[in-house]
Amino acid sequence: MPYREIAEMGSVQSAIAREKDNSLALCREDDVASNFPLTDLPEDVLERILSYLSPADICNLDMASKDLRAVCSADKVWWNQCEVAFGNQVSRLHLQAWWAALPSWRSIFRFMYSVNSMIGIWVHKNPERGNLVFITWGFLSVVGCRVIPQSVGHKGLENGLMWAPVFEIVCSGYGSAACFLYGCENGGDCCYPGFFNGAKEGCNVLLLEAEPRICLSNTTGPFLAVEAEANEGHSLKFERSLDEGPVPFDRLHSDDKRKILHEIAGRVTLKLPKSMMEPLFSRAMARSESGMHMSSSDEEFQKEVLSMTERRSLLMRICNGGDLDRKGAPANIHYRGISSDDLFNKIVDSDLMNMLLSHRQYGDLELTKAIEGVQIHCSSSSNVGSSDVLNNGVQAQPSLRQWLVELTVDKMNQIVESADDDLSSGFKRAYLVQRFLGQSDSVALGLHAHQWYLDMYGTWPLMENDQFALYKLAEPLSQAGKEHPGLWSGTFGWPHGQIQQSRGLYLLLLSYDDTEEGLVLTATKILNGGDRVSYPNGSQMFKAYVDRRSDKEFPSHTDKDGERVEITHAYEGDGIASGYGYRYPSSEPGDLFVEKNGLLAFVWRESGLVLNLQRLNLRVLLEKGKRVPAIKGIDNYAYLERSYENVYAHF
Repeated sequence: MPYREIAEMGSVQSAIAREKDNSLALCREDDVASNFPLTDLPEDVLERILSYLSPADICNLDMASKDLRAVCSADKVWWNQCEVAFGNQVSRLHLQAWWAALPSWRSIFRFMYSVNSMIGIWVHKNPERGNLVFITWGFLSVVGCRVIPQSVGHKGLENGLMWAPVFEIVCSGYGSAACFLYGCENGGDCCYPGFFNGAKEGCNVLLLEAEPRICLSNTTGPFLAVEAEANEGHSLKFERSLDEGPVPFDRLHSDDKRKILHEIAGRVTLKLPKSMMEPLFSRAMARSESGMHMSSSDEEFQKEVLSMTERRSLLMRICNGGDLDRKGAPANIHYRGISSDDLFNKIVDSDLMNMLLSHRQYGDLELTKAIEGVQIHCSSSSNVGSSDVLNNGVQAQPSLRQWLVELTVDKMNQIVESADDDLSSGFKRAYLVQRFLGQSDSVALGLHAHQWYLDMYGTWPLMENDQFALYKLAEPLSQAGKEHPGLWSGTFGWPHGQIQQSRGLYLLLLSYDDTEEGLVLTATKILNGGDRVSYPNGSQMFKAYVDRRSDKEFPSHTDKDGERVEITHAYEGDGIASGYGYRYPSSEPGDLFVEKNGLLAFVWRESGLVLNLQRLNLRVLLEKGKRVPAIKGIDNYAYLERSYENVYAHF
């Protein structure tokens, strides 16, 4: 044993002996714990300990005692959690700017945690040119930006991408969130306030729905029945084929869902000045990429932060029921929703009245009298303006539902017996709408994040036709042997970057799959910027078989600058080609070439056509790019009509 270790051991033994001589006994572990509370530790030591805990553990420790609650609520504890969880997404400089606008790291963390799973690429299959929404961090918010299908010229992506705002979810205080859908009305920017309740980890579907807000305490059954007699055992026959209880929005007929959303959006529309639309997010990444140094003292950064802070303050004023010019609650802003009774009258009147009027053939005086009463009510309510939609769901005028209860059960059964059995019949559709709206006094727009099991075609989800929904694309990460997954741009022609005329910009999602043929690299088209749409979104533009090396030569030896093209790898593959109609393309042999500078190129063997690819950073391209106006109404969120036109390029 070395002398130094022996000496150290002797000094330790001497110290123990001295403690015994002084009658100082060693305490047991439980005695130490009982005599030395955790809260007696120095503040910096406690913060260091809590830094190793998860947010859930800190919240559990918060409930252990009042003293620990004070420790766990410390701002420094949650600042550390923000850095650990989101430091790779939002810079420390921007986090500090957020704190200046909302001085509570706990609230900031709560908000970021509730929306973090939304960050990424979301799509819808319509229109055919592509519907791609990129959700990224704003200023104490997340912003959904639609990439406009577009062409690029000889400058390529130097000037970024054109984009339009879709929605924004803003941290409104204490970590809660306020939602604003964006659109365009009469040539001007506008927003449609709504609600958002957070997104759990793994969410892959984002639905725009109508949301009941103020629950009714005295709602006990269907309005399309005589409630007093229903309690005595009478019931309408169509009730037996439908489940009792609240009706969710997605159970309504697609036409009724569309009508409800359009009606609500039309009532809550709020026009916005240009100062409220820019900037939605910082352009720091674009400045950093161009070599500009950024610091908290940077004049441009300070100006940007001040503008975004003022913009958020105005949004919060709207969220709290105020106006852009005054703090009062103006009559034309219904952030908390519109009257359910008024909405029912607007949605159901025409279909239901036609059904009722068709039953005059019974010649029953009582039925005819009741129908005439309903008809009089409908004609008077058709002139009701927005002033009849009152806050808190209060409406003085008797509703159509109240007129309908005057029909006796027997007479209502006569009407129901002649109705079709399927849910598309006008009367049953009205019944479902009534049960949905009957849950509350008011109804508002709501953005709901869900995790659904989705059938997939490669990396492309199979989507519903009648849902105002966006679907999240899983973005695979690079790893050893799989270096090329992720988002890439593609343009046809060579040399890359030396195309004089404009060419359509394609966005492709590359992913690897282990198949019977070995490892395959697949490029899925998610956006088409060309003048002609040849293949639907989700089509596989090419496949490259990584295990099958190609002996073909690249068709060109020089690039746009006259430099020699150095190919590091070449793989055999198949490229998309015309097949059995638009939705059933075929394939032709081709080769994928990997250049030394990181670019890719796929070449069709027969035609010699070259598809150039380069990796994208969407956030940087949006910062460099230009904001263009959104389209009108809720179609700006999800465009459900099939169209081959570039519906988003109306500017």
